[in-house]
Amino acid sequence: LVLALGLAVLGRWSSDARLPAVAIGNLVGGFAMLALCLRLVLTPGAALARGGRVWAMLCVLLLAMQIALGGLVRAMFAATSCTSFADCLSAARGLPWSALDPWREPVLSGMPPANASGALAQTLHRISGLAMLIAIAPLALVAWRSRRRVAGALALLLLACTAGLGIAMANQGPTLAVALMHNLAAALLLATLFELSRGPAAADRR
Repeated sequence: LVLALGLAVLGRWSSDARLPAVAIGNLVGGFAMLALCLRLVLTPGAALARGGRVWAMLCVLLLAMQIALGGLVRAMFAATSCTSFADCLSAARGLPWSALDPWREPVLSGMPPANASGALAQTLHRISGLAMLIAIAPLALVAWRSRRRVAGALALLLLACTAGLGIAMANQGPTLAVALMHNLAAALLLATLFELSRGPAAADRR
């Protein structure tokens, strides 16, 4: 309810908003709403051990940060600020941290790239993606070994889809269809990780 009210209030400024913070709030809030709704609907499976649940929640936070960075890249028109990973690292070198300020309206250029300072957000988004791969893949293996085989396999599949679609956008440029599929895979991955962080049911605790 609090999340729905927050998104409703944020929607007041969304129609003609130019600040990246508004786009990021809508994106992260929408993803969180989907994750909460799916968690309420899905029948809980066997709970992971406490360490696994903490790990899953850390992965949720990491993915939320990755989603926010992706929203920042989109809102700052930074998708074309650099191409390869090496190019992004080179372009981001020397840029101030203020280039990530979501409360500052991006200054766009008439010549490509539209926003050269967006290379820092693009670089961090790619580095965070690598960290996400390193963190979530072992968690999926833990889930598989803890009688959560469907959730573990789904996490790996969605992780691969999200990463693959992100690489496709980086190499071929962002298109609406690919961007939507990228967002959908990330949202379902967030919901899967959130469900894995669920504790044991009351009956199990008794």
